[in-house]
Formats: sequence, structure tokens, C-alpha cells
Amino acid sequence: MVAVAARYGVALPIEVLVGALGVGSYGEWLEAVASDGPAWGLFYPHDDEDLEGSAYTPRNDVVTQTVLKIVNGGTLEHEGEVQYLRRLLAACNSSNYVYERFAERVLVPFSKLRHLNFADGLSLYAAAEKALPFSSRAILHHKGQWIRKKGADLDAALRAYDEAIRGSAGPQNKRIEQEEFVHTSRASAIMAKMAQHQIGRAEGKALALAALEKSRSTTFVNAHAVHVYAKLVSKVALEYSGDDEVDRIGLVNKALADVDRTLALIRSSRFRRSNALQSIEKLRDIRDRILERCGFSAEGAEDLWERFGSQLGFTLETRQLFSDATVGANRGPEFKRAFDYWLSAQAKIQSKGAELTPEFAEVGLHVYNTWQVHPRSHEWKRTPRDPVLWPLVASLCERVLSSDRYRGDPFYRYLYGLALAHKGDWRNANIVFEENRRLQIPGDTLHTPRSYLLHPEGIPWKVEGNVKQGATELYFNAIDQRQSFIANRTEHWPRAEALTHAYVVFSFAGPKATRSERACTDNY
Repeated sequence: MVAVAARYGVALPIEVLVGALGVGSYGEWLEAVASDGPAWGLFYPHDDEDLEGSAYTPRNDVVTQTVLKIVNGGTLEHEGEVQYLRRLLAACNSSNYVYERFAERVLVPFSKLRHLNFADGLSLYAAAEKALPFSSRAILHHKGQWIRKKGADLDAALRAYDEAIRGSAGPQNKRIEQEEFVHTSRASAIMAKMAQHQIGRAEGKALALAALEKSRSTTFVNAHAVHVYAKLVSKVALEYSGDDEVDRIGLVNKALADVDRTLALIRSSRFRRSNALQSIEKLRDIRDRILERCGFSAEGAEDLWERFGSQLGFTLETRQLFSDATVGANRGPEFKRAFDYWLSAQAKIQSKGAELTPEFAEVGLHVYNTWQVHPRSHEWKRTPRDPVLWPLVASLCERVLSSDRYRGDPFYRYLYGLALAHKGDWRNANIVFEENRRLQIPGDTLHTPRSYLLHPEGIPWKVEGNVKQGATELYFNAIDQRQSFIANRTEHWPRAEALTHAYVVFSFAGPKATRSERACTDNY
């Protein structure tokens, strides 16, 4: 049993081993692995940090392969290991985290079972489902993946995905499978049905897009999920929208919008730099491929506006210019070109008395933030610069946040709170940041410093104030701003009431005082 578990990259917890063997047989096991037993030196117990307990592993891969060959009666068959695995999974009949984690380690990802035939793999998922006292979303999701990829049964896979969406995790498990991932798999299966003509184009497109919208998340950053989302949405747009140009361009904009938003988040994230650079490269690649396949132009944008009064063409053309600016060598003029185009399109829209759409406002916000707001906290230039147009940033944020798609988005809330604070409206800025703190955002994303409080001259503002000890926090009272900010406790501060200088840095969670000139860092 230990060797069988090791075949799937899993150490065998003592609890599962006891359950599978029974108390009497477990005693025999202990005798076998004792110093004078026949299995001594072949299997070892060790502490498993993930399981917070002890688990057995074979001495090395040679032992694993030798035992598996005996269990299976050779190297080409797998019936023996499948029988032992079913027995081990059947022993996972408790809500204790150890049992759930062992079952997930064996069955997730589904590709671990690729050497098995479809029926044997499905029987393992069935054994885990029957034993566990709750429906594991992770196991059900990968059961659906197994059915789809190995069994080629799209309808059965969709039923498994639906079960997974209703599933959960054990009370001690903090690694619950994100529901958004299941919706992505569901959308992919629906599109496969469309490709195989098992569902009508109109019905399939509606179902796939509905699933893809549910696959979006604003509370965690996952570049791979966004990459898949953009790839699938653009596929629907470019292959299943027919002659409806407005629909096609609208869907392309949706795909690219999430890519641009995620790139902005990763730029100031605390990801390992190597991981961040890989994610950035992957997202830029899908963005370039979508724009290339779309083949849109400024003339097309004018045509959509003149014929349909649609701002989607202006939005997409701005995204193309924005994409060019983010990878160019001389980026300043390229950003100005993108923003000037956006301003000219804005003037045309407003000359007709039309309100900016949230999508058009959002791309303008991205261009201006990347060009004029973000760099001032990261490049650390001390020479005066043109003031930031904070009223423009605030108005664009309000328009973006008014839409169903972006309402409650922590990134745009952060930009809105930042703009309000720079306008001197600290009361409403703090309300916006409080809304972000109520979301279930991972701590490293919520508290990552992203921007400094800027002086009207456009450089990080070194403000004067004094330190005061509160009941639980240390505070910096900024004199000119007439605001108190929680001080970064990891830094050295002077004695209470003494005048000193500090900077104010903003995260999704709001402002905090710091003495560091390098609190904000970039991944690119």
C-alpha cells in the first residue's frame, strides 16, 4: 500500500494505513517494519508538514517499482495497484483533514491517472466520493476532467462539473478549489460540444459566455485563469459571432480588459519575480495573439461609431495602442499617443451628448494610470513633474465602478480611493478602502504597497507629523493632511510626540505611514 501511494507521489498517512489494514493487521505491519522484521529498511515513517502528522514512504524509487511489479503481476498491468488504491480511498471515511488531503493528493490533478484505463480511474473517484462524508469540490472537478479527457463524454463531464460547483471542502481544509476554475472547465466543455455540433451555436455561445463570466474573480490574482478566460472568450468572439461586428469587438474587449487588469495587478505584486515575469510574458502573448487575430483598425473604430454609435471600436483601438506602449523601448511618447487617441475619441463621444461607457472609461483609466500615476511611486524621481489629473481619475473610476461587471472590483476601488485621498476627500476615501478590507482578498494582495501619497508637484510627499501610541497600533499624525495613519511597526520610529517625517503609502486596504523610500516595487 505504501508503494502504491508513492506511485502517485503521495506519502501514506498512518491514519489511512490503519483504516485500510484494520487494527490487527496494523500490528502485523509494525512488526514487519521493525528492526528485525522482513520489511525493515524498505519503508520509513516521517513527519509530513502538510498533513501535520506521520506518513510512510518507500526507501527509494527502486523499492517502489519492485513492489509495484509484484502487486500488478508485471509492468503492463495496473489491476493490483487500483485494488489497493480503492481500499485506501475507502478508508478515507472521516472528516479529518488527513483523509481528505490524502484523497485529493491521489486524485488531483486527474493527469496522475493517465496510465490507467477510463473505468479504473472512474472507480477511484467513486471510491473517494463514497467514503468522504462531504462532496469535495476538487475531487469532483477533476472527476469531470477525467470523464471529459479520458472518457470523451461531454454531457457526463458537465454533470460532474455541476456537482463540483455545489461541492465544498472539509472543515479543516483551507485549500478549497476555487469555484471559478470549475466554471472555466464547464465553459471549455460547452465549446467542445459546439465544435462537435452537439449543441446549437446560439445556445452554446450563450451557455459558454455565462460560464465564462462566472469564471472571473476579482478577489484573487491567477494569471493562468485569466489567460484561459481570455483565450476562450476570444475564441467565442472570433469563431462564433458570425457577421455581428459589434458583438465580436465587444467580446474581444472583455477578453483583453481582464488581461490588462491582471498585468497591472502583477506589476506591483509580491509574487516571486521569476514567477511574475513568466505570468507577464504569458499574458502579453495572449493579448498580442488576440489583437493580431482580430485585425482591427482605427478606421474600423470610426465606422462602428458612425454606423452604430458604439464606443467599442474606440475602446479596442486604444487597447491596441496601449499594448504597443507597454512593450516599446521609448514608452513615454507611445503612452502619450495612446492617451491622445483616447482623449480625441472622448471628445467625439461627448460632442454627441453620449455618456462614456464603462469599457471605454476603463481603458482610458488603464492608459493614464500606467503612464502618469503608477510610475511616480516606483521610479522615484525627485524633480517636480506635471500634477496628476486626480479629478479625471476619480470620474473614470466612478464610471467603471457603476457597471455590473466592475462593481466591487478591488483594483478600481483602490484607484478610486487613491484619487479621493489626493483630492482631499479622506472621509470617502477611507470608506472605499474599508469596503476592500471586507472582501476575502488574500493578505499578500490586500496589503501590497502600490502607490505613495504624491505632492501637488507630482513626486512622493514627505510629510511632517508626530508619532502616537494607540491602544493596539502605532499612529503617525500628519499635520498638513490632518489625518492619522497606522505606522509600519517593522520600522524604527522616534519617541512619541516628537516631530518627524514620513511617507504615506497606499494598498488595496488603504493608507499606512512608512519611513521607507522603497516601499513600492515593480516586477517589470
